[in-house]
Amino acid sequence: MTKRIRKFTNWRVWWRGIQGAFIGGVANTVSAMIHDAEKFNFSDGIHPLWQFALTSGIVSAFLYLKQSPVPPEEEVIEDEEEVEVKRTPPPASG
Repeated sequence: MTKRIRKFTNWRVWWRGIQGAFIGGVANTVSAMIHDAEKFNFSDGIHPLWQFALTSGIVSAFLYLKQSPVPPEEEVIEDEEEVEVKRTPPPASG
């Protein structure tokens, strides 16, 4: 019976989290359009909307990075009969 341990970082889950945070921040622009319809509307041009959407998306992505600065590390123990996956969360910063 041989056991082999390999560690890898789950970059896909981490990258999807960043993308989701950015999209959520951009979607926040709709709230701004409802809250301040005089300033954020399509009749004055789309430039203020793009600025707000980009800023909100970047801030949301940075907040995600503050929460999860590095992808979680997974430890896979392979045995002849079964495979076990252990997830180790990144160390807490702060």
